[in-house]
Order: sequence, then structure tokens, then C-alpha cells
Amino acid sequence: IQTWLPPDCALFISCHPWIGKQGMLSALSQAEQVTKVTSQEVLERLNVLNSLYEQTFPGLQYITFLNSHSPEDTIPEIERVLKLPINPSLPSIVTIHKMGSPERMDELVHVIHAVGLIAHSQVKALKLA
Repeated sequence: IQTWLPPDCALFISCHPWIGKQGMLSALSQAEQVTKVTSQEVLERLNVLNSLYEQTFPGLQYITFLNSHSPEDTIPEIERVLKLPINPSLPSIVTIHKMGSPERMDELVHVIHAVGLIAHSQVKALKLA
């Protein structure tokens, strides 16, 4: 994946569900997250942060390797990527990083790395590795 052109990478990762999106998980992801209960307040916050992320990085979706962490644990991480203070009142305007910008390219590398970690973890869980 890392050798693909950026538009192809963005298309590939666009299939991944939003962090905290209910009912959109694969069976394996559901099994990994079965013990984690996420409050409605956290789900709403993640919904807003996912939306802000997509405004900031058009064509990308925020992906991270949860690795046994709850979706709530990703809030400070997404806020850091968006350069927001921790638990801010959300801004009405975000800085948009267009295709080809250094910030967008850096974020694309981060997201592709996260996809690799997720895939590796799921292969191990299926005992294929």
C-alpha cells in the first residue's frame, strides 16, 4: 500500500468506518471491542471529530490502531492531529489541507501505517501469521 499513489491510498482507506461508528464493525473488530461500552456523549464527540477530520483532510478518514483501547481513548489523539486543545469547544472553521500538501501527505502516511497495524493484528487474531 505504501507504494501506491496518494489518491489510491485515500480510496483504499475510505472503506474503513469512522472511529466510534456503531454497527459498522467487522465481526473480528466487534469481538475485539465487545467489552468496551462507549457513552453516547463520547460517540457524539467522536462523530464531530471525525467530521472535522474529514473537513481538514478531504478524502481521508481518521484511522488508528486501537489495540485494546476504547474509542474514547482516541479523542486526545484526534484532537492532537487536528491541532485542537484537549477537549476544546469545537471550532467552526478548520484549516483544510488539500491534496498534495505536506500536512495531508504526513497524515496519509500515518493512516496507512494504522491500517497495516490493524491488518497485522487481525491476521494474528485469526492465527494466520
